[in-house]
Amino acid sequence: MRIVKNIIMLLMLVGVVLASQERVDALGGNAAFWSDDEANIGIFPQKINNFNLAVTDGSDFYVSWGDDMKFGFSGGSATDFLNLSWGMNNMGLNFGLNMIPAVEADTAGLGAEDAVNVINASFGMDMDFGDVGVHFNNEDGTNIGAAFRRSQDLWLFSNALVTFVMESPEVGDAVMSLGADLYTHLDIAENTTGLFALGFGYTNSGDGDITFPAMTFAVESAWTDWATVRAGFTKDWSLTNTVSDGVMPSFGLGFNKGSFVLDMNVGTDLFTNPVQKVTGFSSLGATSFNLTYKW
Repeated sequence: MRIVKNIIMLLMLVGVVLASQERVDALGGNAAFWSDDEANIGIFPQKINNFNLAVTDGSDFYVSWGDDMKFGFSGGSATDFLNLSWGMNNMGLNFGLNMIPAVEADTAGLGAEDAVNVINASFGMDMDFGDVGVHFNNEDGTNIGAAFRRSQDLWLFSNALVTFVMESPEVGDAVMSLGADLYTHLDIAENTTGLFALGFGYTNSGDGDITFPAMTFAVESAWTDWATVRAGFTKDWSLTNTVSDGVMPSFGLGFNKGSFVLDMNVGTDLFTNPVQKVTGFSSLGATSFNLTYKW
């Protein structure tokens, strides 16, 4: 399932929208499991209608605002010409244009490359039967993706998520990936929310792989009225190869002050020396962050 998630995130998010991904990464890495998070704008573009915000990770920015109609912009990479988002009612659109200039040949006539224009486009709509997002880009071929999420009471679970990606490169065979997850949120205690997800994945990449079960367990808890602790654990089992990478942990902190929110990743030493780290007497050891302002 990790293969499926990585392909989906690359196809749906790169070059289109910068979102507050640090919170999601600390909670297992799948934004679609957290419908209240602005990282959903990359998967379900219509979710831009839920937010007025500005966010940065220190190297890029994304801002969206509006009343009846929403508009969003992000900086993107050095070769990104334009990255726009739009939303109204139950619909949303992300559009990005990446313009890579031509490279002239060297004195030996080698190394020449043609100019390339890459289009990233996503459209989403909230339907009576659930959330739908469809995605396209033409980087190194034709790539399409789709995501569907709905409330679905089944056994222990309350929600269902289905994802599909087809990558058709200019050279080589097409790669198809399919994922299906059931998940639920748990009210563990006051100001503490848990997540449990169980999924299935398939890809024909390489020799092919079937993944089951793909599990995610995550907890988000208010440590103080201004600090939140997060932990996520994922484990995938390959039925095809009868092997697993084992449990993959992730941890994070969130700090809020009014409309400002700072999310960052942290290591496990936070929990062996919590007082000094939270009070600022010891480094948190974070390597990435998102700073968000919401209004």
